[in-house]
Amino acid sequence: MFCCVPCCACNSVDLLDSSVHLPNGLHGDAAVTHPQDTATLLAAEKTRLEAEAARQEAALSRLANLASDVARTAAHAPTSSLHHLRDAYAAMQSAYPQEYIMYSISSAALAHALPHFATLMRGWAPLQEPTRGAEEFKEWRGLLEGEGAKHAVLSGADGLGGGDEDAYVALVLEVLLPPIR
Repeated sequence: MFCCVPCCACNSVDLLDSSVHLPNGLHGDAAVTHPQDTATLLAAEKTRLEAEAARQEAALSRLANLASDVARTAAHAPTSSLHHLRDAYAAMQSAYPQEYIMYSISSAALAHALPHFATLMRGWAPLQEPTRGAEEFKEWRGLLEGEGAKHAVLSGADGLGGGDEDAYVALVLEVLLPPIR
């Protein structure tokens, strides 16, 4: 093919073309779309991170509210009735079901309820009063029993409810079994 331009002009265009270096080996239209793709990806990542930050902020707020509820209940635990404590922990379990399990709030509930159960069952004679405290234990079971207790039969656990982490088992072992032995 002929070049209508003098020969040195064609060579200078070729030299100009070869001297332009684009990032990451991009050529032509790709050089224009690459920054646009990067901007789109960065905008999407920013949106994702903002959503994650909002989710984490909400989780932190829920946890702060739960900690406040536990602290308020703990402050009044010695003078509260077993019924009042049950209502307070039932409200926490209802309002914060995932956090109640994740942070083992049942252990705090046990710590606050155990002295009241000990008082309730003090002097208990199982053969003379077999139903003493039965209603209270029934009401507290759902608040103290761990997730593992619900699946203990399937997992081959000890049959008492779920193992060492189960607050209900600890309550039964601490309050009910000594008078029976």
